[in-house]
Amino acid sequence: MESFVQRKENMGQIINPNGKEIISVETDFCGRKLSLEVNRVGFRTSASVLARYGDTVVLGTAMVSKTKVEGFDYFPLSIDYEERFYAAGKISGSRFIKREGRPSDEAILVGRLIDRPIRPLWPKGYRHEVQGVATVLSMDPDFRPDMIAMIAMSAAFALTGAPFDGPVAGLRVGYDTEAKLAAFLSREQLDKGGLDLVVAGTKDAVMMVEAGANQVSEDQVAEAIEFAHKTMQPAIDLQFKAYC
Repeated sequence: MESFVQRKENMGQIINPNGKEIISVETDFCGRKLSLEVNRVGFRTSASVLARYGDTVVLGTAMVSKTKVEGFDYFPLSIDYEERFYAAGKISGSRFIKREGRPSDEAILVGRLIDRPIRPLWPKGYRHEVQGVATVLSMDPDFRPDMIAMIAMSAAFALTGAPFDGPVAGLRVGYDTEAKLAAFLSREQLDKGGLDLVVAGTKDAVMMVEAGANQVSEDQVAEAIEFAHKTMQPAIDLQFKAYC
């Protein structure tokens, strides 16, 4: 007969209803620990991944239909980026709001930002319905969580078993106070540095580049792209570890 202490410990454990073990992998990524957890939550999804980086936690969930959807002449992929007030320790209004409002303009743009490097990595003519949702559960105020959401979403798609030719990772880079290229800078640092560059890529190629800059040369942009692609490799390798 189990003791009270054993019963209490067992109650605190999350049991996967499918009998799968919780997989947790981690690596050093731009000076902080990046970890991915699989099979801890989201049991009714095709795959789900909890990505943690600093105080930022993002849940990436993916659903892939088992049968081909007829009547589509395009790939039915949708990716949503979900913001929550509680992620930043805020509750809007004087009363508890049980329903979230419509997505902000920034949330819609981040969803598109994640979609763009992921969409080309599916086979041409693939017509299974695919949906991904990146939910920010906790946010570190020092940097934007969009690139961690991209990593979580990529890892989730890779775990579905669908023909996704990933994984991918993304980095937002700029110039720090010492005029050196760095990732995960604050909004103020990005504004002062004059470069706000988002690069997404696979292990071998750059998939997407989006930038805002103020008087930055072509050589500086090329250097920043190369820096970002090289720096994101630990996040890509970590995703391989999560499902290999």
